[in-house]
Parts: sequence; C-alpha cells; structure tokens
Amino acid sequence: ILAFAAANGTDSGGIEGARAAILAIMGGLATVMMRDEIAPLARFVLREQMNPSPAFEIIYEGYMRRMLDQMGRLLQRVSGGSLSDEELRVRSIALMGQAFMFRFGRAALMRATGWESVGEQEIKAVRTAVLAHSEAVLDALHSGARL
Repeated sequence: ILAFAAANGTDSGGIEGARAAILAIMGGLATVMMRDEIAPLARFVLREQMNPSPAFEIIYEGYMRRMLDQMGRLLQRVSGGSLSDEELRVRSIALMGQAFMFRFGRAALMRATGWESVGEQEIKAVRTAVLAHSEAVLDALHSGARL
C-alpha cells in the first residue's frame, strides 16, 4: 500500500496536483482493499488497531505514519492551509478509513449488496463510491466548508 501511495501519491504542485494525488491514493486503496490477497494483512492490522501490541509500533512507524503524513500534506494544500494539525490527522484517517472499511466490513458489504464474490465489477463499484465521496470532501475543503 505504501509503495502504491509513494508511486501514485506524488503531485506536480498546487491544489489540482494535490487533488489528483489524493484521488490516486484513494482509488488505489479502494482497489487494494477489495483484493482477497490483502485479507491476512488486513486482519493483522485490524487486530493491532483494536488491541495494540508492540507490533503496532512497527506498523505505525513503518508505514502508517508516512501514509497519514502524506495525506495530511495533500489535504492541507487542498484546504488552502486552513486546517489545524489535529484536524489534518483526523481528516486523513477519516478519508482513508472509508477505503479500509470495505475490507474490514467485508461481511456486511457482501450481505448488503447480495454479492457472492468480488470481481472487477464489484471492485469498480467500490472504487467509484470511494472516489465520489473523496471528491465531495475535497470540494468542501477547497471551498472552506466544514463537514
């Protein structure tokens, strides 16, 4: 995930570059979270989120902090510098959390949609929703609105 964010989450500067980088990260996260091969890692990370052990420090310092910092820098540019450090951290987790929820809430997703399996069509549906929600948040931040 971090490698994807590093490769696709860079930007050419300015608000539009930051927006494009955020949407690339969010689209990538949504896609990765829907892939079955991420399930063992996701279960481990979720377990560490719910009941942190020394492994959480490794996870957080190893990649989670960098992802959140990168997202925060990009969100700050989109907002025109109007967000406090705390608000940046909370919003970064909220934005990225929507993609993670499709992995952590897989059983509810499958039941609610009636899906029996996840293929490219289902991944596209989730990616489309995550990107639409992300764009709405970015539009609101850019306009100065507080959601």
